[in-house]
Amino acid sequence: MLRTLAGRRFPGPAPDVVLLHSAPGPDEFLFRAELAGPAARLPWLSVHARYTRTAGRLVPEHMSVLCPDWSDRETWACGPDGLLDALERHWAATGADERLRVERFRPVPVPSADADATPGGRVRFERSGIEADASASVPLLEAGETAGLPMPYGCRRGSASTASSRWSTAASATCGPANCTVNRAS
Repeated sequence: MLRTLAGRRFPGPAPDVVLLHSAPGPDEFLFRAELAGPAARLPWLSVHARYTRTAGRLVPEHMSVLCPDWSDRETWACGPDGLLDALERHWAATGADERLRVERFRPVPVPSADADATPGGRVRFERSGIEADASASVPLLEAGETAGLPMPYGCRRGSASTASSRWSTAASATCGPANCTVNRAS
């Protein structure tokens, strides 16, 4: 999203974007170097890093300090379930829940209508042609690694959607570094 915005010329006022990133330390801040350039040259982009080893975990109560007008902004959040659950509660408590969109790190299994069915399915990794069986509780990243494929590292931290998807029973998934789709088997 930021790459798209960074390359645009805005006919009117530019957006006001605040990126809050939480990582154990500077070395684990994915895309830190890539974000430094746009953050330095784009007056409408503010990047704030919170390093958990020194400052503790990012929690919703930090929003009023890090981004005072957070409840008036459209918000996109991704991260571990505990953080996202807390953000959803916080946004809902202030009536701003319609402005919050979340992306979770792990696939969410869709319960089967057939109680005897085992969730999951056959996964086909598009570029390699390799196929593997995978349980719905196993992230596609792990299924690919188990099948012997080198998977994009950014996925491991949940920074990209290349290895996450919703599963349903009797489903097949087609995955590649730029996409991942799950299709119901006919």
